[in-house]
Amino acid sequence: MKIFPITWLALFLFALPASSQILISGRQVVEVTSMAPVLGKADHSTIAVNDRGDAFVTWSSSIYPQGHPDAVMRRVEGAYLRRVNLHHWVLYPTVTLGEADPTLLPGGVALYANGDNCRKPDVVAVGRNFVVAWQRLENGNSPNGRLECAQILVGDDGKAELGLAHQAGIGYLLDAAIDPRTAGTMVDLAHRKGSGNDTVIAAYCSRTDAQATHSGTAYDFEIRAIAFKFNSLNQQPNVKHVQVLAADVAFDDFFPGDPVGGRVLPDIVFDKFGNLVLAYEDYRLAVRTGGTDGEGKICIKRFEVSANGTFPVINEQEIHSATPNWALRRPNMIRTGDNTAISLTFGERLVPSEETDVYHYLVDFQDSNSDAILTDLGAVMTVGIEEDLPVPMQLRDHSSIVICADPRNGSRRLSTQTRGESDWVELSEFRPYSPWRPGLDVMADDPWRPGKAIVGLTCEGVPIGNTYSRIYFQMITL
Repeated sequence: MKIFPITWLALFLFALPASSQILISGRQVVEVTSMAPVLGKADHSTIAVNDRGDAFVTWSSSIYPQGHPDAVMRRVEGAYLRRVNLHHWVLYPTVTLGEADPTLLPGGVALYANGDNCRKPDVVAVGRNFVVAWQRLENGNSPNGRLECAQILVGDDGKAELGLAHQAGIGYLLDAAIDPRTAGTMVDLAHRKGSGNDTVIAAYCSRTDAQATHSGTAYDFEIRAIAFKFNSLNQQPNVKHVQVLAADVAFDDFFPGDPVGGRVLPDIVFDKFGNLVLAYEDYRLAVRTGGTDGEGKICIKRFEVSANGTFPVINEQEIHSATPNWALRRPNMIRTGDNTAISLTFGERLVPSEETDVYHYLVDFQDSNSDAILTDLGAVMTVGIEEDLPVPMQLRDHSSIVICADPRNGSRRLSTQTRGESDWVELSEFRPYSPWRPGLDVMADDPWRPGKAIVGLTCEGVPIGNTYSRIYFQMITL
Protein backbone atom coordinates (compact mmCIF):
# COMPACT_ATOMS: atom_id res chain seq x y z
CA MET A 1 0.00 0.00 0.00
CA LYS A 2 1.27 3.45 -0.85
CA ILE A 3 2.16 5.62 2.14
CA PHE A 4 0.63 9.03 1.56
CA PRO A 5 2.02 12.14 3.29
CA ILE A 6 -0.80 14.02 5.02
CA THR A 7 -1.40 17.61 3.99
CA TRP A 8 -3.85 20.01 5.58
CA LEU A 9 -6.41 21.65 3.35
CA ALA A 10 -9.42 23.90 3.85
CA LEU A 11 -11.29 23.90 0.58
CA PHE A 12 -13.77 26.68 -0.07
CA LEU A 13 -15.66 24.47 -2.48
CA PHE A 14 -19.07 25.76 -1.46
CA ALA A 15 -18.28 29.45 -1.93
CA LEU A 16 -19.35 29.42 -5.56
CA PRO A 17 -21.23 31.94 -7.72
CA ALA A 18 -25.01 31.97 -7.65
CA SER A 19 -25.18 30.61 -11.20
CA SER A 20 -23.84 27.24 -9.98
CA GLN A 21 -26.38 26.94 -7.16
CA ILE A 22 -29.94 25.58 -7.34
CA LEU A 23 -32.79 26.94 -5.22
CA ILE A 24 -35.15 24.22 -4.00
CA SER A 25 -38.32 24.31 -1.91
CA GLY A 26 -39.68 22.02 0.77
CA ARG A 27 -41.13 18.71 -0.48
CA GLN A 28 -39.55 19.19 -3.89
CA VAL A 29 -37.89 15.96 -5.08
CA VAL A 30 -34.47 16.77 -6.53
CA GLU A 31 -31.92 14.67 -8.39
CA VAL A 32 -28.37 15.36 -7.28
CA THR A 33 -25.68 15.70 -9.92
CA SER A 34 -23.15 12.86 -9.92
CA MET A 35 -19.88 12.26 -11.73
CA ALA A 36 -21.09 8.73 -12.53
CA PRO A 37 -21.06 8.04 -16.28
CA VAL A 38 -24.36 7.70 -18.14
CA LEU A 39 -24.10 3.91 -17.91
CA GLY A 40 -22.93 4.02 -14.30
CA LYS A 41 -24.69 4.10 -10.94
CA ALA A 42 -25.07 6.40 -7.96
CA ASP A 43 -26.27 4.49 -4.89
CA HIS A 44 -26.24 3.99 -1.11
CA SER A 45 -27.14 7.55 -0.12
CA THR A 46 -27.42 8.93 3.41
CA ILE A 47 -28.46 12.36 4.69
CA ALA A 48 -27.98 14.45 7.83
CA VAL A 49 -29.67 17.68 8.95
CA ASN A 50 -27.75 20.08 11.20
CA ASP A 51 -29.08 22.40 13.91
CA ARG A 52 -29.49 25.27 11.40
CA GLY A 53 -31.65 23.14 9.12
CA ASP A 54 -28.93 22.75 6.48
CA ALA A 55 -28.35 19.24 5.12
CA PHE A 56 -25.62 17.15 3.60
CA VAL A 57 -26.23 14.20 1.27
CA THR A 58 -23.52 11.65 0.51
CA TRP A 59 -23.39 8.52 -1.65
CA SER A 60 -21.11 6.34 -3.76
CA SER A 61 -21.00 6.48 -7.56
CA SER A 62 -19.52 4.54 -10.45
CA ILE A 63 -16.20 5.56 -11.94
CA TYR A 64 -16.62 3.39 -15.01
CA PRO A 65 -19.74 2.38 -16.97
CA GLN A 66 -21.43 -0.99 -16.61
CA GLY A 67 -19.65 -3.56 -18.75
CA HIS A 68 -16.22 -2.10 -18.00
CA PRO A 69 -13.79 -4.55 -16.31
CA ASP A 70 -13.65 -2.22 -13.28
CA ALA A 71 -17.37 -1.38 -13.17
CA VAL A 72 -17.48 -2.22 -9.44
CA MET A 73 -15.22 0.73 -8.59
CA ARG A 74 -16.89 3.66 -6.81
CA ARG A 75 -15.96 7.09 -5.48
CA VAL A 76 -17.71 8.84 -2.59
CA GLU A 77 -19.49 12.10 -3.41
CA GLY A 78 -21.47 14.65 -1.43
CA ALA A 79 -23.68 17.70 -1.83
CA TYR A 80 -24.45 20.49 0.62
CA LEU A 81 -27.86 22.12 1.07
CA ARG A 82 -27.72 25.55 2.66
CA ARG A 83 -30.93 26.74 4.24
CA VAL A 84 -31.79 30.27 3.13
CA ASN A 85 -35.25 30.82 4.65
CA LEU A 86 -38.07 28.93 6.37
CA HIS A 87 -38.88 26.60 3.48
CA HIS A 88 -36.07 26.96 0.92
CA TRP A 89 -32.56 25.62 0.46
CA VAL A 90 -29.74 26.20 -1.99
CA LEU A 91 -28.18 23.05 -3.41
CA TYR A 92 -24.46 23.51 -4.01
CA PRO A 93 -22.45 21.60 -6.64
CA THR A 94 -21.45 18.03 -5.90
CA VAL A 95 -17.95 17.46 -4.48
CA THR A 96 -15.73 14.40 -4.28
CA LEU A 97 -14.88 13.14 -0.80
CA GLY A 98 -13.30 9.75 -1.47
CA GLU A 99 -11.65 9.40 -4.88
CA ALA A 100 -10.79 6.02 -6.40
CA ASP A 101 -10.02 6.98 -10.00
CA PRO A 102 -6.23 6.55 -10.13
CA THR A 103 -5.88 9.23 -12.81
CA LEU A 104 -7.27 11.79 -10.34
CA LEU A 105 -5.29 10.68 -7.29
CA PRO A 106 -1.89 12.21 -6.43
CA GLY A 107 0.72 11.09 -8.93
CA GLY A 108 -1.89 9.07 -10.80
CA VAL A 109 -1.39 6.17 -8.36
CA ALA A 110 -3.99 4.44 -6.20
CA LEU A 111 -3.31 3.85 -2.51
CA TYR A 112 -3.64 0.08 -3.03
CA ALA A 113 -1.70 -1.98 -5.54
CA ASN A 114 -4.82 -3.43 -7.18
CA GLY A 115 -6.69 -0.12 -7.18
CA ASP A 116 -9.06 1.59 -4.76
CA ASN A 117 -12.78 1.39 -4.21
CA CYS A 118 -14.54 3.99 -1.99
CA ARG A 119 -17.96 2.77 -0.93
CA LYS A 120 -21.11 3.27 1.15
CA PRO A 121 -20.52 6.46 3.18
CA ASP A 122 -22.40 7.68 6.22
CA VAL A 123 -22.90 11.27 7.41
CA VAL A 124 -23.82 12.76 10.77
CA ALA A 125 -24.51 16.31 11.92
CA VAL A 126 -22.32 17.63 14.74
CA GLY A 127 -24.00 20.84 15.84
CA ARG A 128 -24.02 22.91 12.68
CA ASN A 129 -21.18 20.93 11.09
CA PHE A 130 -21.13 17.54 9.35
CA VAL A 131 -18.81 14.56 9.45
CA VAL A 132 -18.70 11.92 6.69
CA ALA A 133 -16.94 8.53 6.86
CA TRP A 134 -16.43 5.86 4.26
CA GLN A 135 -14.41 2.74 3.59
CA ARG A 136 -11.59 2.65 1.03
CA LEU A 137 -11.12 -0.94 -0.12
CA GLU A 138 -8.58 -2.62 -2.34
CA ASN A 139 -10.14 -3.92 -5.55
CA GLY A 140 -10.80 -7.63 -5.83
CA ASN A 141 -11.28 -10.11 -3.02
CA SER A 142 -8.64 -8.41 -0.90
CA PRO A 143 -8.35 -8.27 2.91
CA ASN A 144 -6.99 -4.73 2.64
CA GLY A 145 -9.10 -1.76 3.59
CA ARG A 146 -9.10 1.42 5.65
CA LEU A 147 -11.62 3.81 7.16
CA GLU A 148 -11.51 7.50 6.19
CA CYS A 149 -13.45 10.63 7.11
CA ALA A 150 -13.98 14.28 6.22
CA GLN A 151 -15.45 17.33 7.91
CA ILE A 152 -17.82 19.94 6.51
CA LEU A 153 -17.49 23.09 8.62
CA VAL A 154 -20.55 25.38 8.48
CA GLY A 155 -20.42 29.00 9.57
CA ASP A 156 -23.14 30.99 11.33
CA ASP A 157 -24.19 32.33 7.92
CA GLY A 158 -24.45 28.83 6.41
CA LYS A 159 -21.32 29.07 4.30
CA ALA A 160 -19.46 25.76 4.29
CA GLU A 161 -15.90 24.55 3.90
CA LEU A 162 -14.68 21.02 3.28
CA GLY A 163 -11.75 19.51 5.16
CA LEU A 164 -9.91 16.51 3.67
CA ALA A 165 -6.45 15.04 4.13
CA HIS A 166 -5.86 15.73 0.43
CA GLN A 167 -7.98 17.76 -1.95
CA ALA A 168 -7.76 15.01 -4.58
CA GLY A 169 -10.19 12.98 -2.48
CA ILE A 170 -8.34 11.25 0.34
CA GLY A 171 -9.95 11.39 3.76
CA TYR A 172 -8.40 11.55 7.18
CA LEU A 173 -7.46 8.09 8.43
CA LEU A 174 -9.52 6.50 11.21
CA ASP A 175 -8.55 2.82 10.99
CA ALA A 176 -5.64 1.75 8.78
CA ALA A 177 -6.37 -1.99 8.65
CA ILE A 178 -9.83 -3.46 8.18
CA ASP A 179 -10.79 -6.64 6.32
CA PRO A 180 -13.75 -5.55 4.18
CA ARG A 181 -14.42 -8.89 2.52
CA THR A 182 -17.98 -10.23 2.43
CA ALA A 183 -19.48 -7.57 4.74
CA GLY A 184 -18.07 -4.44 3.09
CA THR A 185 -17.27 -2.77 6.47
CA MET A 186 -20.56 -0.76 6.43
CA VAL A 187 -19.57 2.20 8.63
CA ASP A 188 -22.23 3.99 10.69
CA LEU A 189 -21.76 7.27 12.60
CA ALA A 190 -23.39 8.68 15.72
CA HIS A 191 -23.16 11.94 17.63
CA ARG A 192 -24.96 12.84 20.84
CA LYS A 193 -27.06 15.81 19.79
CA GLY A 194 -27.27 18.73 22.17
CA SER A 195 -24.48 17.40 24.37
CA GLY A 196 -21.98 20.15 23.55
CA ASN A 197 -19.46 17.39 22.87
CA ASP A 198 -18.06 17.21 19.35
CA THR A 199 -16.98 13.57 19.65
CA VAL A 200 -18.26 11.26 16.91
CA ILE A 201 -18.41 7.48 17.14
CA ALA A 202 -17.89 5.29 14.08
CA ALA A 203 -19.00 1.64 14.19
CA TYR A 204 -18.00 -0.76 11.44
CA CYS A 205 -17.20 -4.43 10.86
CA SER A 206 -14.14 -6.39 9.82
CA ARG A 207 -14.04 -10.03 8.73
CA THR A 208 -12.11 -12.39 11.00
CA ASP A 209 -12.75 -15.87 9.51
CA ALA A 210 -14.44 -17.87 6.76
CA GLN A 211 -15.08 -21.62 6.71
CA ALA A 212 -16.68 -23.62 3.91
CA THR A 213 -19.52 -25.94 4.97
CA HIS A 214 -21.74 -28.42 3.14
CA SER A 215 -24.49 -25.77 2.87
CA GLY A 216 -22.55 -22.58 2.24
CA THR A 217 -19.78 -20.51 3.80
CA ALA A 218 -19.75 -19.61 7.50
CA TYR A 219 -18.33 -16.13 8.09
CA ASP A 220 -17.14 -14.49 11.30
CA PHE A 221 -16.77 -10.77 11.93
CA GLU A 222 -16.01 -8.30 14.67
CA ILE A 223 -17.70 -4.94 15.10
CA ARG A 224 -15.26 -2.18 15.90
CA ALA A 225 -15.79 1.35 17.14
CA ILE A 226 -13.60 4.40 17.24
CA ALA A 227 -14.18 7.79 18.86
CA PHE A 228 -12.81 10.91 17.17
CA LYS A 229 -13.34 14.66 16.97
CA PHE A 230 -12.20 17.57 14.83
CA ASN A 231 -10.60 20.46 16.67
CA SER A 232 -10.37 22.66 13.56
CA LEU A 233 -10.93 22.44 9.82
CA ASN A 234 -7.30 22.23 8.73
CA GLN A 235 -6.07 19.61 11.18
CA GLN A 236 -6.51 15.86 11.25
CA PRO A 237 -9.04 14.61 13.81
CA ASN A 238 -8.09 13.57 17.31
CA VAL A 239 -8.63 9.80 17.09
CA LYS A 240 -8.90 7.41 20.03
CA HIS A 241 -7.85 3.75 19.90
CA VAL A 242 -9.91 1.21 17.97
CA GLN A 243 -12.17 -0.83 20.26
CA VAL A 244 -14.10 -4.07 19.63
CA LEU A 245 -17.82 -3.76 20.46
CA ALA A 246 -18.80 -7.28 19.43
CA ALA A 247 -16.65 -10.31 18.59
CA ASP A 248 -17.67 -13.64 17.06
CA VAL A 249 -20.46 -12.09 15.04
CA ALA A 250 -21.73 -14.54 12.43
CA PHE A 251 -23.40 -13.84 9.14
CA ASP A 252 -23.38 -16.97 7.03
CA ASP A 253 -24.67 -17.67 3.55
CA PHE A 254 -28.42 -18.27 3.37
CA PHE A 255 -27.43 -20.72 0.66
CA PRO A 256 -24.25 -20.63 -1.43
CA GLY A 257 -23.53 -17.11 -2.66
CA ASP A 258 -26.44 -15.36 -0.93
CA PRO A 259 -26.83 -12.72 0.40
CA VAL A 260 -25.11 -10.43 -2.06
CA GLY A 261 -23.82 -7.14 -0.65
CA GLY A 262 -23.25 -5.92 2.88
CA ARG A 263 -23.66 -8.08 5.96
CA VAL A 264 -23.73 -7.44 9.73
CA LEU A 265 -24.76 -3.82 9.05
CA PRO A 266 -24.05 -2.17 12.44
CA ASP A 267 -26.19 0.83 13.37
CA ILE A 268 -25.60 3.09 16.38
CA VAL A 269 -27.45 5.85 18.27
CA PHE A 270 -27.13 7.49 21.67
CA ASP A 271 -29.79 6.87 24.30
CA LYS A 272 -31.19 9.64 26.50
CA PHE A 273 -28.59 8.88 29.18
CA GLY A 274 -25.57 9.36 26.92
CA ASN A 275 -24.88 5.67 26.35
CA LEU A 276 -24.12 4.19 22.95
CA VAL A 277 -26.64 1.68 21.58
CA LEU A 278 -25.57 -0.76 18.85
CA ALA A 279 -27.83 -2.97 16.74
CA TYR A 280 -26.55 -5.51 14.22
CA GLU A 281 -27.62 -8.64 12.38
CA ASP A 282 -26.44 -12.19 13.06
CA TYR A 283 -27.30 -15.27 11.01
CA ARG A 284 -25.96 -18.76 11.72
CA LEU A 285 -26.20 -21.87 9.58
CA ALA A 286 -27.53 -25.05 11.15
CA VAL A 287 -23.99 -26.43 11.22
CA ARG A 288 -23.21 -23.77 13.85
CA THR A 289 -26.38 -24.16 15.90
CA GLY A 290 -26.03 -27.93 16.13
CA GLY A 291 -29.59 -28.44 14.96
CA THR A 292 -31.46 -28.77 11.68
CA ASP A 293 -32.27 -25.07 11.26
CA GLY A 294 -30.39 -21.83 10.88
CA GLU A 295 -30.86 -18.96 13.33
CA GLY A 296 -31.44 -15.30 12.56
CA LYS A 297 -31.44 -12.52 15.12
CA ILE A 298 -30.97 -8.82 15.72
CA CYS A 299 -28.53 -8.12 18.54
CA ILE A 300 -28.79 -5.00 20.69
CA LYS A 301 -25.95 -3.90 22.96
CA ARG A 302 -25.59 -0.78 25.09
CA PHE A 303 -22.25 0.72 26.14
CA GLU A 304 -20.96 3.42 28.41
CA VAL A 305 -18.85 5.96 26.52
CA SER A 306 -15.70 6.64 28.50
CA ALA A 307 -13.55 9.73 28.15
CA ASN A 308 -10.58 7.56 27.15
CA GLY A 309 -12.45 6.19 24.14
CA THR A 310 -13.39 2.78 25.59
CA PHE A 311 -16.91 1.33 25.65
CA PRO A 312 -17.73 -0.81 28.71
CA VAL A 313 -20.81 -2.92 27.97
CA ILE A 314 -23.98 -2.31 30.01
CA ASN A 315 -26.68 -4.48 28.39
CA GLU A 316 -26.97 -7.24 25.79
CA GLN A 317 -30.32 -8.33 24.30
CA GLU A 318 -31.54 -10.21 21.23
CA ILE A 319 -34.60 -10.34 19.00
CA HIS A 320 -34.95 -13.74 17.32
CA SER A 321 -36.71 -14.73 14.13
CA ALA A 322 -39.94 -16.57 14.95
CA THR A 323 -39.32 -18.94 12.04
CA PRO A 324 -36.19 -21.11 11.91
CA ASN A 325 -33.89 -20.43 8.95
CA TRP A 326 -35.28 -16.95 8.30
CA ALA A 327 -32.78 -14.10 8.52
CA LEU A 328 -33.39 -10.77 10.26
CA ARG A 329 -31.73 -7.99 8.30
CA ARG A 330 -30.80 -4.29 8.10
CA PRO A 331 -31.40 -2.84 11.58
CA ASN A 332 -31.90 0.94 11.64
CA MET A 333 -32.44 3.12 14.71
CA ILE A 334 -33.40 6.69 15.50
CA ARG A 335 -33.97 8.69 18.68
CA THR A 336 -34.95 12.34 18.52
CA GLY A 337 -35.39 15.08 21.10
CA ASP A 338 -36.11 13.97 24.65
CA ASN A 339 -37.54 10.59 23.70
CA THR A 340 -36.37 7.82 26.00
CA ALA A 341 -37.39 5.12 23.55
CA ILE A 342 -35.41 4.36 20.41
CA SER A 343 -37.31 3.44 17.27
CA LEU A 344 -35.87 0.32 15.62
CA THR A 345 -36.76 -1.18 12.27
CA PHE A 346 -35.45 -4.28 10.53
CA GLY A 347 -36.41 -6.65 7.75
CA GLU A 348 -36.91 -10.38 7.58
CA ARG A 349 -35.85 -12.52 4.64
CA LEU A 350 -38.11 -15.54 4.23
CA VAL A 351 -35.26 -17.88 3.32
CA PRO A 352 -34.94 -19.54 0.83
CA SER A 353 -37.42 -17.32 -1.06
CA GLU A 354 -36.96 -13.71 -2.09
CA GLU A 355 -39.92 -12.64 0.06
CA THR A 356 -39.40 -9.99 2.73
CA ASP A 357 -41.32 -8.54 5.68
CA VAL A 358 -40.45 -5.65 7.99
CA TYR A 359 -40.66 -5.01 11.73
CA HIS A 360 -41.02 -1.87 13.82
CA TYR A 361 -39.93 -1.96 17.48
CA LEU A 362 -39.49 0.39 20.40
CA VAL A 363 -36.30 -0.08 22.41
CA ASP A 364 -37.01 1.67 25.70
CA PHE A 365 -34.15 2.06 28.17
CA GLN A 366 -35.97 3.55 31.14
CA ASP A 367 -32.80 4.15 33.13
CA SER A 368 -29.06 3.99 32.61
CA ASN A 369 -28.62 0.41 33.86
CA SER A 370 -31.64 -1.82 33.18
CA ASP A 371 -32.31 -3.81 30.03
CA ALA A 372 -34.57 -2.17 27.47
CA ILE A 373 -38.27 -2.93 27.21
CA LEU A 374 -38.59 -4.30 23.67
CA THR A 375 -42.01 -3.68 22.14
CA ASP A 376 -43.10 -5.00 18.75
CA LEU A 377 -45.32 -2.27 17.26
CA GLY A 378 -46.90 -4.75 14.88
CA ALA A 379 -46.17 -3.34 11.43
CA VAL A 380 -48.86 -4.71 9.11
CA MET A 381 -47.86 -6.36 5.84
CA THR A 382 -49.83 -6.20 2.57
CA VAL A 383 -50.58 -9.26 0.45
CA GLY A 384 -48.78 -9.13 -2.89
CA ILE A 385 -46.19 -6.57 -1.74
CA GLU A 386 -42.60 -7.19 -0.73
CA GLU A 387 -41.87 -4.74 2.09
CA ASP A 388 -38.16 -4.09 2.27
CA LEU A 389 -35.34 -1.76 3.39
CA PRO A 390 -37.15 -0.23 6.40
CA VAL A 391 -36.00 2.94 8.14
CA PRO A 392 -37.60 4.44 11.26
CA MET A 393 -39.07 7.91 11.56
CA GLN A 394 -39.52 9.42 15.03
CA LEU A 395 -40.61 12.89 16.13
CA ARG A 396 -41.84 13.55 19.64
CA ASP A 397 -44.91 11.29 20.05
CA HIS A 398 -44.92 10.24 16.40
CA SER A 399 -43.32 6.98 15.33
CA SER A 400 -43.53 5.46 11.86
CA ILE A 401 -41.68 3.29 9.40
CA VAL A 402 -40.62 4.10 5.82
CA ILE A 403 -40.11 1.21 3.42
CA CYS A 404 -39.43 0.40 -0.18
CA ALA A 405 -42.55 -1.45 -1.34
CA ASP A 406 -41.94 -3.80 -4.25
CA PRO A 407 -45.17 -5.02 -5.87
CA ARG A 408 -45.00 -8.25 -7.82
CA ASN A 409 -46.44 -6.39 -10.81
CA GLY A 410 -45.45 -2.74 -10.87
CA SER A 411 -42.64 -0.33 -10.04
CA ARG A 412 -41.08 0.14 -6.61
CA ARG A 413 -42.36 2.92 -4.37
CA LEU A 414 -41.71 4.47 -0.97
CA SER A 415 -44.48 4.03 1.60
CA THR A 416 -44.91 4.86 5.28
CA GLN A 417 -46.97 3.33 8.07
CA THR A 418 -47.62 5.12 11.36
CA ARG A 419 -47.50 3.25 14.67
CA GLY A 420 -50.88 1.75 15.48
CA GLU A 421 -52.24 1.99 11.94
CA SER A 422 -52.53 -0.68 9.26
CA ASP A 423 -52.60 1.45 6.11
CA TRP A 424 -49.50 2.28 4.09
CA VAL A 425 -49.34 5.83 2.70
CA GLU A 426 -47.32 6.17 -0.48
CA LEU A 427 -44.82 8.99 -0.90
CA SER A 428 -46.09 9.31 -4.44
CA GLU A 429 -43.71 12.09 -5.50
CA PHE A 430 -40.93 9.45 -5.64
CA ARG A 431 -42.89 6.93 -7.73
CA PRO A 432 -41.59 8.06 -11.16
CA TYR A 433 -38.08 7.04 -10.12
CA SER A 434 -38.73 3.47 -8.86
CA PRO A 435 -37.05 4.38 -5.52
CA TRP A 436 -34.74 2.11 -3.57
CA ARG A 437 -32.77 2.19 -0.28
CA PRO A 438 -34.38 5.13 1.58
CA GLY A 439 -32.54 7.02 4.29
CA LEU A 440 -33.63 9.90 6.51
CA ASP A 441 -32.67 12.25 9.31
CA VAL A 442 -34.76 14.43 11.60
CA MET A 443 -33.99 17.81 13.11
CA ALA A 444 -36.56 17.82 15.90
CA ASP A 445 -36.37 21.44 17.02
CA ASP A 446 -36.24 24.00 14.23
CA PRO A 447 -34.62 27.22 15.56
CA TRP A 448 -36.33 29.22 12.79
CA ARG A 449 -39.79 27.80 13.57
CA PRO A 450 -40.16 27.01 17.29
CA GLY A 451 -42.04 23.77 17.91
CA LYS A 452 -41.54 22.60 14.33
CA ALA A 453 -39.18 20.10 12.69
CA ILE A 454 -37.32 19.27 9.47
CA VAL A 455 -36.96 15.86 7.86
CA GLY A 456 -34.39 15.09 5.17
CA LEU A 457 -35.27 12.05 3.03
CA THR A 458 -33.05 10.47 0.39
CA CYS A 459 -33.05 7.40 -1.83
CA GLU A 460 -31.63 6.08 -5.07
CA GLY A 461 -33.87 5.86 -8.10
CA VAL A 462 -33.80 5.56 -11.86
CA PRO A 463 -34.31 8.75 -13.88
CA ILE A 464 -37.18 8.61 -16.36
CA GLY A 465 -35.87 7.20 -19.64
CA ASN A 466 -32.60 6.00 -18.12
CA THR A 467 -31.33 2.63 -16.97
CA TYR A 468 -29.07 3.20 -13.98
CA SER A 469 -29.67 4.79 -10.59
CA ARG A 470 -29.07 8.34 -9.37
CA ILE A 471 -29.64 10.00 -5.99
CA TYR A 472 -32.83 11.88 -5.07
CA PHE A 473 -33.69 13.80 -1.92
CA GLN A 474 -36.49 15.83 -0.38
CA MET A 475 -36.53 18.34 2.48
CA ILE A 476 -39.76 18.31 4.49
CA THR A 477 -40.80 21.02 6.95
CA LEU A 478 -43.29 19.83 9.58
